[in-house]
Amino acid sequence: MDTEFQSWRLPSGQLLVLCRGCELEEFMVPTGWGYRLGLSAYGLPINALQPVSSVPSVSGLDKFCPQCNLRLAFLKVVESLVEIGVIGRPEIG
Repeated sequence: MDTEFQSWRLPSGQLLVLCRGCELEEFMVPTGWGYRLGLSAYGLPINALQPVSSVPSVSGLDKFCPQCNLRLAFLKVVESLVEIGVIGRPEIG
């Protein structure tokens, strides 16, 4: 079974690619990153994201942080948002 991915644009203009599971866990659940990024003003944080395009599935495994178990690509987005002052440095763990 292939995983479906969707490219999204954050309100800050950055692109983020999420699988369906990450859409649910990170942008529709109160403990997810969508709430930590302050996107709850839009109701569910997923409503703050603008869909860009479907992304073809690729074989292989994504890289995850061994401490917090978050995708490396997502952590880079969070880091860049901290650097430009959109959010404060979040507590992970």
